Amino acid sequence: TSTFTVGGAISASASGVTSNFAALAVSPTPLVTAPTLTAGTASGQAGTTVDVRIDFNPALASVASLQFNLAVPAGLSAGTLTPGSILTAAGKSISANLSGNTLTVIVFGLNQTAIGRGLLATVPLTIAAGTAAGNLNLNLSGAVYSNPAGLPITAGPNTNGTVTVTAPPTQTPVLTSITVTPGAATIAY
Repeated sequence: TSTFTVGGAISASASGVTSNFAALAVSPTPLVTAPTLTAGTASGQAGTTVDVRIDFNPALASVASLQFNLAVPAGLSAGTLTPGSILTAAGKSISANLSGNTLTVIVFGLNQTAIGRGLLATVPLTIAAGTAAGNLNLNLSGAVYSNPAGLPITAGPNTNGTVTVTAPPTQTPVLTSITVTPGAATIAY
């Protein structure tokens, strides 16, 4: 979003000549200058597995490796991460370790290739049977980035994600038989 402001004035002089001027001020959208991570959203019923995207934007930085934490709330369990196309293109590997409810993810490579913008990884999350319908927050934290020389890069703000647990569909009974006898009727479903 850009903001434009226009202003002007008319002035008069002793000789009767007038002059007009206009000023235009432009405020462009701020440019993202530090690397950021974004966790996606997904929805599913209890007992199913959903895939959540983790997207990466290096902004103006040349990022060759990174590490971050993803909080996995109760009711969810994390499976094996699938690296995104930007990691394959940069010749990088991804490793994850779950300790308590914190999934620590490390992206590394035996090269100095910078990682591009896009899908960093997909995290499969299984929603435990019996988990109540509602939103489960996926909080990103502890992001650390390094450049090809191994020097630290200041992190930008991350965007957290959500898994929405949906209620199972309402079961409509199906009539299977009706038995009528003198003085009684039986309905089976």
